[in-house]
Amino acid sequence: MSLLLTRVKLSRWIRPNPAPWLPEDDVPADCLADLACSECRLSVWAVDTERSNLERVVAAVSSTRENLQNFDYALIARADVEQVGLSIRQCPGKTADREADDTLHWDLVELSGAKLLELARAIFFRARQDRFLPKHIEGFVRRGVAEGKLAVGLLNPTLRTRLGL
Repeated sequence: MSLLLTRVKLSRWIRPNPAPWLPEDDVPADCLADLACSECRLSVWAVDTERSNLERVVAAVSSTRENLQNFDYALIARADVEQVGLSIRQCPGKTADREADDTLHWDLVELSGAKLLELARAIFFRARQDRFLPKHIEGFVRRGVAEGKLAVGLLNPTLRTRLGL
């Protein structure tokens, strides 16, 4: 694993910095809203360097949602996360893709406010931010179901109905 994915709202991470009052080495406070922690942990997903499993991760995460909406994300090198002193622990996810849950889901743990700010800086200045559109996500989910990676019975019930599965 050399990349970590976290969901973001792309508009919060746009550069160059449009706020003239914000120092060049700082990040907009709005970015912190995307790094919502629970019990001082932040959920992330492992994506290989070639990004060959990126669509699978997107399908897995999207399988928990009622609607397929834009999927904004940031991909950051694991080394960049470790460089700012963050601890990473593998733990099971909760999606319709049980194999991905067991092998690709991680948490950043023991997060403090200062560590979260350092993570925001690393994502802002070093990560790649991008978006998948709903039509692409639908294809990823349908392919995941067809290939047996996503369990139909574990899809969000509303999503399952909307997709006719």
